[in-house]
Amino acid sequence: MDEKNYVDVSSFMLFEATGDSEADSHELNMASGDTSHGMDVEPDYGNDEDDDDAESCIYDLLEIVDGSGFMARSITFENSAPPPKSHQAVALTNNANRSAFYQCVFLGYQDTLLANHNRQFYKDCDIYGSVDFVWGYAKAVFQDCRLYARRIGSDGNVVTAQGKNSPTLDSGFSFQNCKVTVDPNLAMRKSEVSVVLGRPWKDYATVVFMESFLDDIVKPEGWSIKWDNIPKPHIFYAEYNNSGPGANTSGRIKWPGYRVLTSAAEAIPFTVSKFIDGDAWIPETAVFQDCRLYARRIGSDGNMVTAQGKNSPTLDSGFSFQNCKVTVDPNLALRKSEVSVVLGRPWMDYATVVFMESFLDDIVKPEGWSIKWDNIPKPHIFYAEYNNSGPGANTSGRVKWPGYRVLTSAAEAIPFTVSKFIDGDAWIPETAPPINITFNATVAQDGSGDYTTIKAAIDAAPVGSVNRYYIHVKSGVYKDEYVTVGKDKTNIALIGDDAHNTFITGNRSIATGYTNVPETASMTPPINITFNATVAQDGSGDYTTIKAAIDAAPVGSANRYYIHVKEGVYRDEYVTVGKNKINIALIGDGAHNTVITGKRSIATGYTNVPETASMNTLLANHNRQFYKDCDIYGSVDFVWGYAKAMFQDCRLYALRIGSDGNVITAQGKDSPTFDSGFSFQNCKVTVDPELALRKSEVSVILGRPWTDYATVVFMQSFLDDIVKPEGWSISWDNIRKPYIFYAEYNNSGPGANTSGRVKWPGYRVITSAAEASRFTVSKFIDGDAWIPEMGIPYQGGLNA
Repeated sequence: MDEKNYVDVSSFMLFEATGDSEADSHELNMASGDTSHGMDVEPDYGNDEDDDDAESCIYDLLEIVDGSGFMARSITFENSAPPPKSHQAVALTNNANRSAFYQCVFLGYQDTLLANHNRQFYKDCDIYGSVDFVWGYAKAVFQDCRLYARRIGSDGNVVTAQGKNSPTLDSGFSFQNCKVTVDPNLAMRKSEVSVVLGRPWKDYATVVFMESFLDDIVKPEGWSIKWDNIPKPHIFYAEYNNSGPGANTSGRIKWPGYRVLTSAAEAIPFTVSKFIDGDAWIPETAVFQDCRLYARRIGSDGNMVTAQGKNSPTLDSGFSFQNCKVTVDPNLALRKSEVSVVLGRPWMDYATVVFMESFLDDIVKPEGWSIKWDNIPKPHIFYAEYNNSGPGANTSGRVKWPGYRVLTSAAEAIPFTVSKFIDGDAWIPETAPPINITFNATVAQDGSGDYTTIKAAIDAAPVGSVNRYYIHVKSGVYKDEYVTVGKDKTNIALIGDDAHNTFITGNRSIATGYTNVPETASMTPPINITFNATVAQDGSGDYTTIKAAIDAAPVGSANRYYIHVKEGVYRDEYVTVGKNKINIALIGDGAHNTVITGKRSIATGYTNVPETASMNTLLANHNRQFYKDCDIYGSVDFVWGYAKAMFQDCRLYALRIGSDGNVITAQGKDSPTFDSGFSFQNCKVTVDPELALRKSEVSVILGRPWTDYATVVFMQSFLDDIVKPEGWSISWDNIRKPYIFYAEYNNSGPGANTSGRVKWPGYRVITSAAEASRFTVSKFIDGDAWIPEMGIPYQGGLNA
């Protein structure tokens, strides 16, 4: 088994996709010969719209935006191509001049967001990635964004690969009030995550981080030349007034192109107003009202909503929150008692913040506001509250600063409304805030709109529109919507129902040829299947063997190809479903009625293995897999392999009698960046019923660390008394692997007692639902995106 022979195996529902590339090089050419940033092709990308010539084709994208004036709000753009060496897997390519993204989420791994041309603005967005997850030739500002690193291990993460390739190209990235930290899903392994702010991909790469929070995952050197022979002398890398444990610049690289900005005058050229001339066009794209502010940090340090930057009495600046809600991140609902928040801290001397007519949850501290990071309260601040509601709105315990006040009349509050505070009546009607929007088109997957796909709505939009064209994208997961907004489609605005409900997602990447994750969108639920072929041993079907049916199946089928395998024992059917036979589905007449069996083993030259027993019964070898309500019999490593697999409501039967015992899993995750593991939920570990009378002679362990990063979780499962007290074994291993992840959560039965479990650093007992939920069907294998279309019942989350 340790030779890692990859064997195609058949099952009653089989998805065989192209295998993962094992290439490690980041610098890859496009498979089709099209340009990628790994090729160091240097087109003359300018900031003017006329020079907005995109690279001819980039096929690993979900969405390509070319039309100027594009705006997106409250939408998630996801490329779900898995991370193991997947190379480029872009979630969105933006070529549009004066384009803005507000409260959007960009999910990917390598090269998540290609900010490719012209002036761009990203506000209050979440960007997830591993290598160069913000890259391109644009001149872009990222404000109040969160950048989440997703890769574990010594290779680390890289935030930016900026593409300025000549001194005259008006290009660069500026990050202000952003946060660089670890993906929350990796919080338990934060110590294994590191990040650099950028690498000098092009000779004149320009990147500035200012007034941002840099977590302790940022390496002391800050920036990297890992993929470059020498540091580029003409780069411009700069930092200004950042905070957090990773913001110490004393250990930064000593390149001539790196500098620490020491004055506001040096930093101002990289603000929204100056860097991308934002005052001239951004007010047309963003509205702030009726917002929900979610606190995400657990513990005594608490959370802080605002750090407002008014630094002089003449600066026209401030924040006003109306009809908003301050509460806990829904993912932390079960730990709400451990979450606290203050409404703001006086970052600048004249900080101005008002909360009015808003709901303040009980996580708001009685004092309301904090000077935790400040020596003294600023006497000139203006902090105010008016007519708020909720358990956190009681102002009797608020701070006693001279600059804090409770507004008691509507006349006092009116200056902080949209109309008065930001002169909203003069410009917001042009952007139509959600309550007033008249949509030009509506996209709804259920047919209740004008179109069922985003592509169809954009294709139907007018050419060269001088007015904003609003497309309402209703709640739904828009899978594999590989949309292009052409240059002639100007002033398009995509408005979702919020980023948690409107998802644009796909799974393209270069390395996988775009088929790394099986396509299931066109699959008919089993109850309505029209079979393409039938196998029956009695001759009543199209074929008498499964092999013959698969051999006759079409090559490269874009649609699901259903083969009905009728009742029978198909003995010695050593079938391979080749990589060119995609979207094959084998449907039996029941697991107890349709049986594929053989007796090959390595040690015996394919002989002398009992038909119902084997070592290595199930090789879950690649990609995402789901096993529901299945029976799995075995002795040693009877579930093994490299896949990311979920087992739900399954029964695992131990077959071997004697002191050697049984081993359920040998999981094959062999690097920190490999997206792999096994999760068992609502399963049962017990003895083969035929050995019930000899149960006292049967023992089992849940797994052994076959590879260094083996990942296995048993949760909400029944563990019979055959499970040994230590639970896990290193019987075949010289040393315990320090990087394994073995975990148990809320199991039951006489074998579920964890007090005698192994004391390895990689073993843990999960104690919270929040942590355990990462290993559910919905989260662990993204099951909600593809399992429903199979007609297979499943449970997405934890047991109630």
